[in-house]
Parts: sequence; C-alpha cells; structure tokens
Amino acid sequence: MAELCADGLGITQVPHFIARNWLRSKQIVPIQAVYTPSDLGIFAIYPRRKYLPLRVRLFIEHIQSCLERMDETPQRTWAQSL
Repeated sequence: MAELCADGLGITQVPHFIARNWLRSKQIVPIQAVYTPSDLGIFAIYPRRKYLPLRVRLFIEHIQSCLERMDETPQRTWAQSL
C-alpha cells in the first residue's frame, strides 16, 4: 500500500515501521499526526517461574536494544519527528 501511495495512487493507513523507507525519503508524507495508543505495546510473554532463564532475559534485552536503535521507546516513536 505504501508503494502505491509513493506512485501517487492514493492514500493508505499502514504502520509507520512498514512505511519507514518511503516516509524517510519523503516519497510519501503523513497526513495525520502519529497516534500511539497508551495501552498497546510489545510484550514478551513467558511461563511464570521463580527466575527468568538467562537466554530469555538476553533475548528480551536484545529486542529492547534493537528497538532503541530504531528510535522506538515505550513513550516515543521515530515517526513522531516527521
């Protein structure tokens, strides 16, 4: 859908992470402010245990690091700077 918009064929509603390259290159432009519902997010779900296994903790830390490198935090998304 974002590619069709970049070709001038209309408007669409897609997640900003899908349209990232088109938005950054200004091939498409947002027509509404970024909306981030406070009750949505990314969650790691795992069985309740006395302790969190090292591999699970390391995986969660890796995902957090990747998201931070993309300018994503629970309070802010990179798309808000457009």
